[in-house]
Amino acid sequence: MTQQLTVPASRSRSRSKPESALILLVEDDPAQSTAVATALTARGHRVEAAATGMRALELAELIRPDIVILDLRLPDVDGGEICRKFLTVSNCSVIVVTGDALEARMVEILDRGADDYVLKPVSIDVLMARIRVAMRHLTATAALVEDQLLECGDLRLDVAAYQAIVDGEIVDVLPRQFDLLTALVRNVGKVMTYSALIRIVRGVDSPDDHLFPLRTSISKIRKSLGVGPERPVILTEHSIGYRLVAPGGG
Repeated sequence: MTQQLTVPASRSRSRSKPESALILLVEDDPAQSTAVATALTARGHRVEAAATGMRALELAELIRPDIVILDLRLPDVDGGEICRKFLTVSNCSVIVVTGDALEARMVEILDRGADDYVLKPVSIDVLMARIRVAMRHLTATAALVEDQLLECGDLRLDVAAYQAIVDGEIVDVLPRQFDLLTALVRNVGKVMTYSALIRIVRGVDSPDDHLFPLRTSISKIRKSLGVGPERPVILTEHSIGYRLVAPGGG
């Protein structure tokens, strides 16, 4: 039986609507696609829908969406196969919606370029929360002063000088730790797998014996960053990797 998103009726709120995103919804079930598109539109977003992977890639190149919501089970191609292709035609975030809860499958999808995933059945409120995270990531990326100067909350990285500055003060971060932190800041809001992070600092895939030094490095980075209202936070995605969350993020 097809698993469905739970889409409650839209509720009015007194606060202003969040910034609108252009969303490409890739879903082959017509009823499901209509329900989700209606819910997202009611919440202020613009939605284009595609029922196949090939049509989705065509639309992505044409409209340059901010976010792609991608069902993995498509009639013409496996959704996981086209994750990375979206990034070649549009600077977008890819949120995978899937009923496949296998840990290995999640890691595979993230390694192929997806930024996030949600498991079916999922409520529209949960999906909206993930969209807000994706929008914060896109905003943070657009707000980078330049490629060699990165900012997230009160954290500032001078990539050329290998300096990490927190709340105006230079903090002590070793080169390997700096590389990890730079990767996390460049991908704020995204889940970065263990293997992706290890490839960044080692240039190799991730045998098990490399996980301990990675975890140790992340622990030292957290200690160096400290805590504060404008401080980004490194979250652990159990058995998968890490995610850097901007201040006020989810």
